[in-house]
Amino acid sequence: MGYGALRLKGLTLQLNSIGCLECRPRYLENLKSYYSSHADSLCPDCRARFSRSPLRLLDCKNTSCQGAVAGAPRTLDCLCQPCHSHFEELRSYLDRRAMGYELNPHLVRGLDYYTRTVFEIQPAEVRGQSALGGGGRYDNLIEQVGGRPTPAVGFATGLERIVANLKDQGITPQAAPASQQVFVVSADEAGEKEAPIIAAAFHEANISASSTSGDYSLKSQMRQADSSGSRWVVIIGSTELSRDSVVLRDMAAASQQEMPLSEAIARIKGATP
Repeated sequence: MGYGALRLKGLTLQLNSIGCLECRPRYLENLKSYYSSHADSLCPDCRARFSRSPLRLLDCKNTSCQGAVAGAPRTLDCLCQPCHSHFEELRSYLDRRAMGYELNPHLVRGLDYYTRTVFEIQPAEVRGQSALGGGGRYDNLIEQVGGRPTPAVGFATGLERIVANLKDQGITPQAAPASQQVFVVSADEAGEKEAPIIAAAFHEANISASSTSGDYSLKSQMRQADSSGSRWVVIIGSTELSRDSVVLRDMAAASQQEMPLSEAIARIKGATP
């Protein structure tokens, strides 16, 4: 389940794109050119970062560097067209889920294998290294260690920070959701774009759900659903979208029925595990 299930108040999703191997070199040139005129005001760490890891200049929390950080060029202004389109598509997903976020032009990652999207979850009360979690895309990682080019995304979360924030807000965590698993599969390209939204709707109803990522056939997705042990499969495609419905398949009974998403959620919540 996501951070929303913790019921913490005031969480903020911070978002940025640091581009790719095509557009980032041009940005780094702009960044180093800008910082070369601020060298005298930089802290010792940033003087070392200037040549070793210039993106990390934007991440400095030292008071003496804040003036330079505030006026630094933005990565979002230097993205190539594919990176710009990718970031706009990501933002459209968040907007469709009504998930608020803040663009943070100073949010970066210093390791070279990061590409495009980077993000952090910040609590209401910020204290130094306060992010509850964060991560980004790792599209270059597997290739850099000798493997085939493999698109990827990952994140890390701080359990101690989560516990501290739960205590600060006086929240007792809820029990984990029941084992009624839902697997969302897409029948076509339109369904592929909607599947994460459908899965999120189940999460908000405290129902565990997952969906595939990547260009897989419906048959392949159904095999994944079967091997996952999920009792329920939700199928979504352009036909269902046009009728504002989904197909709910009960794997145990080998039966399926088309219905509104709200009815599918109610059916699953009311079913005997």
